[in-house]
Amino acid sequence: DGARRWVVAKPRCLLGLERSDDAPAKAKFVATAHAATCCRLNPADAREVLVETPSGRFSLRPEGRDGKRRAREWLEALSVSIGRPGDGCPYNSFARPRTNARASFYVGGREYFAALAAAFAEAKTSIYVAGWRVRPGVLLRRPPDVENAESLADALGAAARRGIEVRVLLYREVSESLQAKHRSAEHARALEALGVRVLRHPKHLSTGQLFWSHHEKVCVVDSKVAFLGGMDLCEG
Repeated sequence: DGARRWVVAKPRCLLGLERSDDAPAKAKFVATAHAATCCRLNPADAREVLVETPSGRFSLRPEGRDGKRRAREWLEALSVSIGRPGDGCPYNSFARPRTNARASFYVGGREYFAALAAAFAEAKTSIYVAGWRVRPGVLLRRPPDVENAESLADALGAAARRGIEVRVLLYREVSESLQAKHRSAEHARALEALGVRVLRHPKHLSTGQLFWSHHEKVCVVDSKVAFLGGMDLCEG
């Protein structure tokens, strides 16, 4: 109907909400999905996504510039949600369980930080770290799991002394007063004193990137083992 709404895609349905925090019961439209659901670009207007279900047919037009690209992204997202409602996967997931996968999942900081410390200790050639916040003093291992506590600075410093190439990409905060917890300049100096190569990025004013940040949490060891996820190397 041309109205602006929030669209929520679930494995079994598509909801249209007036507000992002509306309860599902307040949905302005609900499209129930099953095997007959079809999502495709509108042949007459590539900025629209057509959704066809037994309960109805309607079109979605993303807002913003580059509407064709956004429509393609929406189509891809819908195709793996309401376009494939469960597909026989556990918990109605879009993905099937895989065997012999070379991936492990860490639920909490205790096991994640311990695995990270172990990987750093076994590094042979390189350690690359990218983070939104990285605090050298954060403990990776502590008693009673180990006899002596080990910080991120301890682990990276030991690797650098072994001749390992250690590089860290730090998000440079827009304002040290408004984003006081980052302290990227201070943390960069501490890491550089250990032999770690550090890049603070970006230079917001000179590049005009005032409302942008790299938010990745990535650690790569020897270009063979990668830790990816949503946990910064810091406390809180």
